[in-house]
Amino acid sequence: MVARSSSSRPTACTPERTHVYPIRENNSPDGTGEGGAVRELRLHPDDVHLGFNAFTLNGRKIGHRHTTCPTYIGYPAESSNIDVFAVHLQTGKVRRLTSRPEYCDPLAISPDDNWVAVLDTRGTYRQMWLSGMRHIPPITDLISTSITSSTRNNGQRRFLRPYLLDRYGDRGEYFGQRINGEGEGVPGSGDHNDPKWNAMADPRWSPDGTQIVYGEAQTLPPACGGINPLPCYSSKEPGGRRVRVIVATLTAREPLNLPSVNSISDEVPWGVKYSPGDIDPQRPEPTPGNYTLMGLSCGYAGVEMVGGDDASISEISVVYHHFSDEGSTFLSGS
Repeated sequence: MVARSSSSRPTACTPERTHVYPIRENNSPDGTGEGGAVRELRLHPDDVHLGFNAFTLNGRKIGHRHTTCPTYIGYPAESSNIDVFAVHLQTGKVRRLTSRPEYCDPLAISPDDNWVAVLDTRGTYRQMWLSGMRHIPPITDLISTSITSSTRNNGQRRFLRPYLLDRYGDRGEYFGQRINGEGEGVPGSGDHNDPKWNAMADPRWSPDGTQIVYGEAQTLPPACGGINPLPCYSSKEPGGRRVRVIVATLTAREPLNLPSVNSISDEVPWGVKYSPGDIDPQRPEPTPGNYTLMGLSCGYAGVEMVGGDDASISEISVVYHHFSDEGSTFLSGS
């Protein structure tokens, strides 16, 4: 069952009962000056540690600042297929959660660690022209990932849909369940699966694991398509609102009664410790030149990387020669 949230104010959410704590990443040892740009914050189940992404702009590239609680950031496992991964804070082991072609945005893990709510463009065919061909190694993605990921949107419109996966993620013929899949899906109907209403980002679970909440925005001109472009639909929400909050109730589930989580260590053994004022570590990347990538099953790929004036990689070309990693897809050509 999917229900929209009401606009009533919870009686418990009052200034007397609510505490707001400022969150800041210091760039200087004494805390002066502009702070870091933190985004996509995630509170650890121990209710003590907070993970987030922190990027720095360095010339042509985006740099990742390592913290004592870092978030894994890597290039795709398959070319032009933007997926999400989980990393073990103590061992550093990384496992892939999504593999369905197209783009996956930030996700939320259920309180019992058994389910994953993801917002994904899967099923919209928004990016199939990029990611539909499977098992291409992410070689050109060394310089194209940011461009590839940007095609998921059309201006302010996002094409994200909410999906529910088990903790093991996509595999074989299993690609999860669309949370708002039931209904007619008629454009302009205002229904919970109206394709002209799209999820935005960052779903969240209720503490008892029975509900998932996410935000949506209605498609606005000129993102409705067509050469003219086509007119957009009027909102059927109260007051003509163009944004709304969706609360999905998992009716077959019993509320969780979970024990408290022990606090994890402040140290991440495989991470690079950061203290305010430290210089960002340099990210390793291949040097310009010619390379040969052998297929894990058969064939090879000839790779040419051209360097720019700042010694970074500016161009990449690949020629495949009956290349295959898994033995079922074979690539030939450039």
